[in-house]
Amino acid sequence: MTNWIIIATAIIKSLPVILIFLYCFRDTIKIKMNYVLSILAVLELFLVANTIYTVPRIDGNSWARLTSVILSIVVQCILIHIWTTLSLGQNLYITFLMYNIIDDIDLLLQSNMTTVVPIAEKINGTYLLKLTLYTIIVQAVLFVFMKHYLQPLASQTKDLSIWNAVCVIPIVLFVIFRFAIYPNYFNQGFVWSDLMIIMPVVWTVGTFAIQFFVMNGLITLSENIRLEKELTTMRALTEAQRKQYIDLKDYIQSNRRLRHDFRQSLLVIRQYAREGKCESILQHIQAYTDEMDSHNLEQICENVALNTILQYYKEKAENNGITFHLQVQAFKETGFSEMDLCVLVGNLLENAIEACLRQIETDRYIKLKIEMKSPCILSMMISNSYEGSIRQKSERYLSSKREDFGIGIASVQHITEKYDGFTKISHENQWFTVYVLLNGRK
Repeated sequence: MTNWIIIATAIIKSLPVILIFLYCFRDTIKIKMNYVLSILAVLELFLVANTIYTVPRIDGNSWARLTSVILSIVVQCILIHIWTTLSLGQNLYITFLMYNIIDDIDLLLQSNMTTVVPIAEKINGTYLLKLTLYTIIVQAVLFVFMKHYLQPLASQTKDLSIWNAVCVIPIVLFVIFRFAIYPNYFNQGFVWSDLMIIMPVVWTVGTFAIQFFVMNGLITLSENIRLEKELTTMRALTEAQRKQYIDLKDYIQSNRRLRHDFRQSLLVIRQYAREGKCESILQHIQAYTDEMDSHNLEQICENVALNTILQYYKEKAENNGITFHLQVQAFKETGFSEMDLCVLVGNLLENAIEACLRQIETDRYIKLKIEMKSPCILSMMISNSYEGSIRQKSERYLSSKREDFGIGIASVQHITEKYDGFTKISHENQWFTVYVLLNGRK
């Protein structure tokens, strides 16, 4: 057997499974692709060298192959950790899954070896052709499994500790193969019977069936957790909206009281005028003017609901020493629910004011720009200054008040999805900015 056949064998066994992994999990890669390819080339050289060293020694040392594989697993786990953002449990699961697949291919090949010859002599041109055929079949199943089951589930459940338990399954399959199946079926003195030829197929189908079963269980668990989180979020959102509604209602009631007081003041002024009490008239007007100054009712835009909530938060910001820059162009009637519009703007402004209130050493600023090109298209940009660091988990923003995702941002994203829009969030140079686009009903 020539070395080029050993090299080809090592590449056919290892390269497809690694390329399938990199393709399916390309969104988790955290380093530049040219670095990934360079590391992949080094890994392949290592695996080839490891195979060339191991194959001649398998017959004389039963631990040679096990030691070689364990070393390869350790190296691959380290590289996946360097390459991707996968959790440790996911890393172990995927690494041992890939070696389970290589073991399945080896076992299928072994079922065709009916003569007792050394391992080195079995690896020839015919072996290479069969290896290629079995690799195409098994790796095609692996590709479907990774792309349609494992990758979507891994991205949704990265933060779940369940992966620390799930990774035990491919590890157990690996151990069973090494200590129960491999010593028997790969033993040089072992002779295959007709009945036992089917065993590799049963083992291969069984390992895939176990993986599919586990993934289906994880999908169900993930869906239950997602629904539970959504329910918790909706409860918190409902409570936040209720509080916002109460605050807005109090503000509207205050405005109504001012209008009522104005009518009463006119009656008082008329009575003073009839009695010729000019000094009393001036004193009453001055007192009412002072009261009105504390409730400045400017018109920000033509939309009544939006105008009311903007006025409320503008006053709240200015009362807390926050410089508020406002630029709004909105139609009187829009294609959006007034409740959704108020919740959207209210949540963003509430978050912005809370962030500014936590500032101690720097000036506080909020910039809000709302523009409507038509009654059915709304674009919004809100920026606020902040101090400290922004906390994120899985590329999502965490609440500053608890160890969980922010309810306000979740509410905004829910509304933008409802109106086929999008939300973009950025933070740099101590400015936190949210961009929103909504497409309303015509």
